[in-house]
Amino acid sequence: MNDQSHVLTQLLHAIADEDKDAFNRLHQLYFIRLRRFAYSFLKQEELAEEITADLFIHIWLKKETLTRIEHPQIYLYTAIKNQCLNALKKNSNRKNEPITERDHDRATMSDTPIQQLENKELMLYLDAIISTLPEQRRLIFRLVKDEGMKHKDVASLLDISVRTVENQLYKAIKYLAEKVEMYLQKSPYPELKNNRQQLLSLLF
Repeated sequence: MNDQSHVLTQLLHAIADEDKDAFNRLHQLYFIRLRRFAYSFLKQEELAEEITADLFIHIWLKKETLTRIEHPQIYLYTAIKNQCLNALKKNSNRKNEPITERDHDRATMSDTPIQQLENKELMLYLDAIISTLPEQRRLIFRLVKDEGMKHKDVASLLDISVRTVENQLYKAIKYLAEKVEMYLQKSPYPELKNNRQQLLSLLF
């Protein structure tokens, strides 16, 4: 079990004991991620928000069942996926708006204000180029890299082969690494160039 799965399991068990602080923490950690995942299916911000909110309501109402969940990350994303597919079957026609927020919860690589500014600029750049990836490739990259999910779990969630996950992830990383290299070559910040390997490690 990876660190994220361990933390998630602990939160679900605490929620099962009616710990409202744990529920709020789960919401803080996963609402934006799950909403973004929902949006990848629906392309409608309002509906993605509604479906994600409904899931959290369901979690609290059915909290006594949470201790029986063996794979919490897969549970959350599969629940969202199923709700999205149900919504698509109903042919919802709500207004389509892009989700523009992205939680920047990666640790900063330094503590000085100038370096934090440099790192923030790089994170914004990474977000921008990640958003240019083909939809399936972008989704696979985020599930593996942002959520820490295993290749086989992503394959099961998206109904594709593990080989497809691996191929798409390789193409995403290769493309992003090339873009980061180009960015570093043009960057006016020497510290970023000095941290080249550390920056590239964000992708691997």
